[in-house]
Amino acid sequence: MAKAATKLPGDRVIRALLAKHDCPVGYHEVRTRLLGAIASPDPDVKPMTVIADLWGGELPEFDSMEDANELLGALVMGLWNEMSAHQDPKVPFRAMPVPLEPTAANLGNFGLVRSQEAEGFVEGLFNGADEAGLTAPWPTRH
Repeated sequence: MAKAATKLPGDRVIRALLAKHDCPVGYHEVRTRLLGAIASPDPDVKPMTVIADLWGGELPEFDSMEDANELLGALVMGLWNEMSAHQDPKVPFRAMPVPLEPTAANLGNFGLVRSQEAEGFVEGLFNGADEAGLTAPWPTRH
């Protein structure tokens, strides 16, 4: 007998859960932090630590175990796994669309969003460290 597929939460649900739990990091940056962590060469990257880091290193307080399971399930089983799919070159990552009217203020907001996405990726890639410990693929001269 085939097992029924579990429906994973979509963007709207995850955004609502992040807002409900006062996540200080925007959804666009959450996505790139997870993507960076998945791409990290650090073997000690743990999804739960990356998720706790969204709130400054500690998960938010939950009203119930159901609330905790809902948020963590959405972020780990939903968003983390969705971002993991981008390891396949046939599944390219797409930045969040930022629909804006063409004004100077909106151009600044667009730049801020893209900057936060890039910072999020680097934060995830470095796993909170000051450097990623990557070695150059060529000999270096001293």
